[in-house]
Amino acid sequence: MKRKMEATQSSDLDAQNHPNTAFLQATHFPLDILRKILLNVPPHQVVRGCRLVCHEADDGFNGWTIVENGGDHWKIEAPMVSHPEEEVQKNFVTSYRMCLKSQLINLRKEGYNFSFMDEIQPHIRISDWYAPRYDCGSEYLIIVELLNNRRKVLQKFAPETVTFPQWNDQPWNQMTHVFKDYGPGVRYIRFTHGGKDTQFWAGWYGVRVTDSCVELCPADD
Repeated sequence: MKRKMEATQSSDLDAQNHPNTAFLQATHFPLDILRKILLNVPPHQVVRGCRLVCHEADDGFNGWTIVENGGDHWKIEAPMVSHPEEEVQKNFVTSYRMCLKSQLINLRKEGYNFSFMDEIQPHIRISDWYAPRYDCGSEYLIIVELLNNRRKVLQKFAPETVTFPQWNDQPWNQMTHVFKDYGPGVRYIRFTHGGKDTQFWAGWYGVRVTDSCVELCPADD
């Protein structure tokens, strides 16, 4: 799991987790006052960069829940075609029946308290890389859901399944989406993706996926 934060103020207003804890202790501001101050700062000043919660195949299946493991199951291997990002050296591979895996992101644990999510509502940008094999048709699907504290779906991104024909150029493609103005109550993000081959070939001829990413970004990013 890769994590990165570039911000002028922390989104977590708990004193024990705040990067400027020494300053807070020195000034003795009550936390409710600090919360009001930060919530009145323009969003683009509260968060200057994107925070990333990413998973690459180099991390193995750590952090993922296998939802469907059809055919000969999920596998990790080197890309058949170089990924646009040179540091990506492995990808997940699907088989001849549906393979799906999911990751549940707890925003509170990632440093975003309820007031920040409800009142600032930073943009939530998702991205995912996927590619077919050249010699076998395949399907790719992705579903990303914004959930409340009871894990009820508030918003969902679920584009049509992407289908690749046999004998293609096996290009890498990037799926992206940005959630905006999603309203209060978002506490979790559930990211699910996968696919299969379309010719029922034993082995690992289905779609490849890697470098999945969820970012919380300033509204003007």
